[in-house]
Amino acid sequence: MRDETACIVTHRQILEGLCPMCDRVIENGQVSDKSNGPSEIRWNWVALEECLRDRDSPIRSHTVWHLSSMAKSIDKALPLLALALSDSDPEIGSRAEDACGRIGRDLSDEQVVWLETQRDKQGRAWAARAVLLGK
Repeated sequence: MRDETACIVTHRQILEGLCPMCDRVIENGQVSDKSNGPSEIRWNWVALEECLRDRDSPIRSHTVWHLSSMAKSIDKALPLLALALSDSDPEIGSRAEDACGRIGRDLSDEQVVWLETQRDKQGRAWAARAVLLGK
């Protein structure tokens, strides 16, 4: 296990899949006895949002790191990116901008079209624009 704290945060954010930190199988936020699990992580979106609202800056920072790999789920990740971009800690905001750029590089044409519709929606505009800039 690379960082036990990082795994504790990550495990509670995963509904099902392999922890990207320690490669252990996670089910409903807990380490499973199974020897292998699904290759794609199913994220707990409620837990991700709770972690972005946590008082602990490292928890928020770690959560933003996870968001950077969620281009496939941009519709669910966009409100969380908007939350991270508005964080009072400038480092979290900077990490969120980086995450938007990384997501933008992996967007499909259909996702770009959808994001264009989000650019003027209150609460999502800045995040949508930041992700589109990454494209």
